[in-house]
Amino acid sequence: MMREPASYAGYVRVSRKLQAEGYSPEIQRRAIEEAARRAGVSLAMLEEDQESGTKVTRKGYQRIVQAVGEGRIHGIIVYMFDRWGRDGAEWLARANEFDRLGVEMISVLEGKDEGGLIRFVRAGMAQEESQKIARRVRPAREEGARRGTHQGRTPFGYRRLFPEWDGKGRRPAGQLVPDPATAWIVREIFERYAHGGWSFRRLAEWLNSDERVPPAPGGSSKGGLWTSATVGIVLRNPTYLGKVRHNHHRTGRWERSAPGSEFIVDGKHEALVDAETFRRAEQRRSAARKAPLANVPRKYFALARGLLRCHECGSLMVPHNRRPDARESPLYVCSRHKHNGLCPAAGYGLDVAHRALVAEVRRLRGTPWTDQRAERLTGESGAAHVAHAAEIHRELEAARERLRTYARRIADMADDPTPEERAAFNEVRNEMSARIRSLETQQAALEERTAALPNLRTLHARFITTPVAAVVDKLLANGDEESLRALICELVESARLVERWPDRRSKWVRLEVTWNPDVRLLLEAELLVPDPPAACPIAEPTKRQLQCRASSQRYYWKKKQLREAQKRTAEATAALIAV
Repeated sequence: MMREPASYAGYVRVSRKLQAEGYSPEIQRRAIEEAARRAGVSLAMLEEDQESGTKVTRKGYQRIVQAVGEGRIHGIIVYMFDRWGRDGAEWLARANEFDRLGVEMISVLEGKDEGGLIRFVRAGMAQEESQKIARRVRPAREEGARRGTHQGRTPFGYRRLFPEWDGKGRRPAGQLVPDPATAWIVREIFERYAHGGWSFRRLAEWLNSDERVPPAPGGSSKGGLWTSATVGIVLRNPTYLGKVRHNHHRTGRWERSAPGSEFIVDGKHEALVDAETFRRAEQRRSAARKAPLANVPRKYFALARGLLRCHECGSLMVPHNRRPDARESPLYVCSRHKHNGLCPAAGYGLDVAHRALVAEVRRLRGTPWTDQRAERLTGESGAAHVAHAAEIHRELEAARERLRTYARRIADMADDPTPEERAAFNEVRNEMSARIRSLETQQAALEERTAALPNLRTLHARFITTPVAAVVDKLLANGDEESLRALICELVESARLVERWPDRRSKWVRLEVTWNPDVRLLLEAELLVPDPPAACPIAEPTKRQLQCRASSQRYYWKKKQLREAQKRTAEATAALIAV
């Protein structure tokens, strides 16, 4: 009776980052099938993954591991051991598990895994190679992003166009071009949201109901349905403005970008949305972030919703109605205190908070615009500012050219660089990259201050023409709460409690306001001057009032003790009667 051949599994893996290795899936598959035929075993399954070897969630990899645990597989064949994975700890754990189950692992090029020291060496070499690749790839991707080439996944609305490659040197990067089938959807999303009347949820409902719209990008966990989250991802992406944003997410297992290294530069791809539409959509999103987190009865208007921050933990203060039928007004309470009780901060009434916030806004007063004060907005005079900007631009272009020249010099070397040369190159490249990031930060700051001057001049003219206090008083007299809130949101970024009286059921509070960036610049240049804060208008209680308050507390405490004693006596009498 002939014995059935043992069931083996073949595993093929390529990384999308490493297509130039020469280990194509076809080569690996043919070699694994030939090795199984020579060994006289049958391939019960042949799985393939196109993911990095450091990921243990690879679907084909997990299917083989599950089949081994169920006893359906007696051996595994791979082209090379590092195709099985590049995570040293995972590699060793699986190999030890296979040893206990009697499952052997065979490499077409390296033979059978025999365990022992060689296994540890192979696992370490696979992981070290992955780390080397990460150290080599991250700077190259960053340099490509600085030149305007989009890195990462292809955004929805675009497709990749790869130039022809003659097989020499590095394969040219793919360029983003608008996808006629989906680009109109991105434009429609921005247009509808920017012009108002469309929320994230309503846009998602439209996208799911329109037969022309494909499933949501990114492998949505809800079966490809569009959600508020996926719509928000589209509206927040500066790629549609023709920009390239890099180091926004500090991803990567072995190599990650430094904190604060994010940058946005002009991209080589075509923009799908014009700057004005993107700006209006961004303004709507910013205003929506200040929406209330809790429902308040219509008779109460939460003037400071989205602006107040807890003085204890910094969380958002939300309106909270203690009882729907209560005569007292609602409170602003800490969101953490309301949801899980983790914050000990006590709330304060809506009317008290509104009076304090309005009082802080009324303190602003404009001063005449002079050249000396205007120079403080940029930190230097007009001619010096232009010269400084030109100098930074020249230094930045020179630093970028030095980095490109140094990279070409290394790439044109006849022999592979030695480890010492590679380490020296990495050190010099990191220094140059840090210098470039510093110059870009200075340039962005100068451009931001220059671009903000017209807006600051317009805002200052409003303060001079009509004082803020007069505008606030007029809006309060007319009862126009919506316009008053719009004015406050234009000037105030957040507010925090700094003083209150009394500590419980406060009748007066004082807030510390964080102004919006434009207002802060005018305050720093002394083009706006705040009036002194008002003192607490509530006088401290007199000695006689304190004595009366203590006497009342003692009286009510005695009454409470008497009621409790009567209740205990009644319960004891009832127990005796029952016996």
